[in-house]
Amino acid sequence: MQSVQPLGSIAKAVIFDVYNTLFDNGHEAWLATFQALCRQQALPIDHQELYRRWRAMEAETRKVRVNLEAPELSPPFKPYRVVWEECFERLFEELGLDGDAAAAKARVVADLGRRGLYPESLAVVTRLHASFKTAILSNADDSFLKPLLEATPLPLDAVISSEAVSAYKPHPVGFQRILEVLQVAPQEAVFVGDTVYDDILGAQRVGMRTVLVNWSGAPVDTSQARPDYQVTNLTQLLDLLRPGKGGVL
Repeated sequence: MQSVQPLGSIAKAVIFDVYNTLFDNGHEAWLATFQALCRQQALPIDHQELYRRWRAMEAETRKVRVNLEAPELSPPFKPYRVVWEECFERLFEELGLDGDAAAAKARVVADLGRRGLYPESLAVVTRLHASFKTAILSNADDSFLKPLLEATPLPLDAVISSEAVSAYKPHPVGFQRILEVLQVAPQEAVFVGDTVYDDILGAQRVGMRTVLVNWSGAPVDTSQARPDYQVTNLTQLLDLLRPGKGGVL
């Protein structure tokens, strides 16, 4: 167990990921979306099977969108709405389905703009905002991130999407931009997210401290990056970020 410097004594800003960190974007929500689009288009396929195949196809696009060794050589940026429509087009063709890829993508985008906050999200961010700058850096299109945040009273000093910087986490540009907007040094910022690769690795590569939200508490693969802290719910951040509060890895 390795000691780490107390977060509450060094932090000036707390920066959050959005989906599956502050907002519930779990499996059931996605299944509901695919059930609705299958019903709307009268597609002769089980919605769970369509989702499984589409998600696998979409996941492949994530593996090549950021060149970590040379970020400037990353492929040209494509917003999610473009990637998702392309995946629907390919999948409908592979399955021989007479589906409307644009309408399917539109349903996904609309539903992502209506996800619900986790029960403790508002209270935690509000409490932290009293002592720190609070902000969001999300892999998201503005078309669904903006309506999502506009529908909630989260107190935020800055919001930056992957679309705004034309790069997905863990590319450093988004992390660097949010630090510039907040006017804090990397060592003065804490990044809170639910993924090791996008959130923890990306934030650490620019010098931020990190907190992994590990909702299940299950063992996490830390071969890519080791978070400074792990929590199993957002309320634990309040104790972690008390001035002078220390902790262990």
